[in-house]
Amino acid sequence: YCREHFTRVVRNTTKYTVVACSTCLNNGTSRLEFQIASLINLYTGMAPTLQHVVGKNPPVDLYLEDLDTAVQIDPHYFHREPSRFESDERVTSRLHSAYTQVLRLRDVRLPEIGGTIPAPANFDAFTGARLIAAALGFTTPKGAPTEIERDAKRLGDIAHDARGDHYQIGADRGHHRAERRGQYEAAQE
Repeated sequence: YCREHFTRVVRNTTKYTVVACSTCLNNGTSRLEFQIASLINLYTGMAPTLQHVVGKNPPVDLYLEDLDTAVQIDPHYFHREPSRFESDERVTSRLHSAYTQVLRLRDVRLPEIGGTIPAPANFDAFTGARLIAAALGFTTPKGAPTEIERDAKRLGDIAHDARGDHYQIGADRGHHRAERRGQYEAAQE
């Protein structure tokens, strides 16, 4: 049992042998969510919180505190069942009472729900993050990912592999984030 959370310990053997409870592993966060969060941080300068919870509402994939915006990421594979669509609709309506804005990045093969940002079939982190940032009013690059974008995506991979408790992308790396943001803005000019 985990001494900090008093829950049963699980073993994660996907890449490293890590022993921790599911709370410590931040179990509900996918690699894609970590990558998109890191790229959103690059595009907007805001540090998204992963698996954010308000009250008795279900956790949201990404939360942007500065905009009080909840973002749900719905790839086709995990949301293709009809029962999942009904669940997504219920969750979205509940989240509207807790957040100023609720966005759902959904694969185009899935039915639309209020606040849907249509994403191409089998979208990747670059496409997803660019669509979310554009929906929030930020400019994003066009074409192939830049080196700075690839670095930000790699930071998302590192965060996913580390899976810290209540991890916040960019929270402890403010000077690196500002430096990346400056490089990104210089590249846009």
